[in-house]
Amino acid sequence: ARLALAYHASLFERFHATNWLSPLVCGGALVAAGFLPHVFALLAMASAFILVSPLVVLTMSRFQKTIDNASRATTTSVMSAFMEGLSVMFNLVIALLFSQLNVVKTYQLGGVYLLLFAFWELIRHIRISRAPAMYEQTKKLHRTVVAPGERVS
Repeated sequence: ARLALAYHASLFERFHATNWLSPLVCGGALVAAGFLPHVFALLAMASAFILVSPLVVLTMSRFQKTIDNASRATTTSVMSAFMEGLSVMFNLVIALLFSQLNVVKTYQLGGVYLLLFAFWELIRHIRISRAPAMYEQTKKLHRTVVAPGERVS
């Protein structure tokens, strides 16, 4: 299922809510896993793992489209190395949490992190979608303001 979603990730490219909806659903599933019986908790954790795959593919795709010159391969390699470095850091944090908490509680903390990220992305999306209207209001305001030294007719 994860491979199929990753393969068809381009279908999600036009659906901009994927940026915040996918982490919201995944984070909610991880948080809910702590309150469910073990079998359903495992299903919730697996579904969160599956549903995040289109974001990984879309991130790489958007990065590839942004860079359109000769250094594209090098830049992609550097980004991949950076992502792998962050992955190692996050794995160390998860291992530290595993040593202090049980597995389900650790995944719940990961779910809280994803929920915070989803809400941050949602607020960012709302601000960006309002930006053109705010720009037009600012232009109208600037037209009505009289410059210093200018006569009002």
